[in-house]
Amino acid sequence: KETMSENINLQMLITEGKNPRGIPTSKFIESVEDFLGADTMTIESALGAFNELYSKYKYMESSFEKSKNVYKSKIPEIEQTLELIKIMVSKREQNEDMITNYNLCDTIYATAKVDTESGKVFLWIGASTMVEYTFEEAIELLETQLIQAHLKIKELMEDLYHLRGNSITVEVNMARLFNHSVKLKQMKEAAAKASTQVVEK
Repeated sequence: KETMSENINLQMLITEGKNPRGIPTSKFIESVEDFLGADTMTIESALGAFNELYSKYKYMESSFEKSKNVYKSKIPEIEQTLELIKIMVSKREQNEDMITNYNLCDTIYATAKVDTESGKVFLWIGASTMVEYTFEEAIELLETQLIQAHLKIKELMEDLYHLRGNSITVEVNMARLFNHSVKLKQMKEAAAKASTQVVEK
């Protein structure tokens, strides 16, 4: 429990605020001495906390990128289905036959007359499930899905921008901490060498 509590405390010390979807924002270390001194944090613990935060950023970035691609791939299909139903509505209103080609298998197509008089269509909604809708219901549903998909992509793009920017901040912070650690080690070695030289004299 103490380890978990300490870990949560470290994460709070290296972040400041969150974006609208709750993704934490990394602090930018302007002065390593002030950063370590203010919170009595060791370089090792700070590096460990930033490394954990960096791993979380990269995991979320990969996950969000996949989600963005899924939503982007759905948009053309939604648009095509929406356009098709609008054509069916137009054909019904003009009392015209709707003739189309459909594939029986990979290389064989057949011609069919589509029944637009019923004013109904069947749409796949996922999980191998097909539901009957009126033209009006189908158009409303697809237009809503299209708006939601575009909004979701916009959110994911904003989150990806936030994650990439903060990943760079974490990389800079870790480099500064590492360089400070090297500097302290060099100073310690120099002091030890100087002390040895004084003793020898």
